[in-house]
Amino acid sequence: MANSHKGEVAVKTADASYILHFSTNAICELEDVLEKPVIQIVAEFENEENVGMKIVRYLVWAGLTTKNPGMTVEEAGDILDEVGYALMMDKVGLAMRRFFPDPEGDETKNPQPAKAG
Repeated sequence: MANSHKGEVAVKTADASYILHFSTNAICELEDVLEKPVIQIVAEFENEENVGMKIVRYLVWAGLTTKNPGMTVEEAGDILDEVGYALMMDKVGLAMRRFFPDPEGDETKNPQPAKAG
């Protein structure tokens, strides 16, 4: 069961339930594999018209590995296919907002990560 207070988001397929959660370690792995800082990844994700499938799949993978260690990128892609692109984009967005909470506590706003420096 997903604990929203810990930043978790439930993801259900026909056969299984998963927890999508961005931990610091998951974000670092995401940065390593995409060779971009999280600020740039989030900016690309927020631009839904131009976001690449590679970024979406790796975001799903990173979010799922926190609670499902050893999950492969291909398995994450299969879950993305089963859940559906639009619904998974909503769930990833929610999990990202929970990782980068708005200072006023408004989960509906876009994530605003701190500037690197």
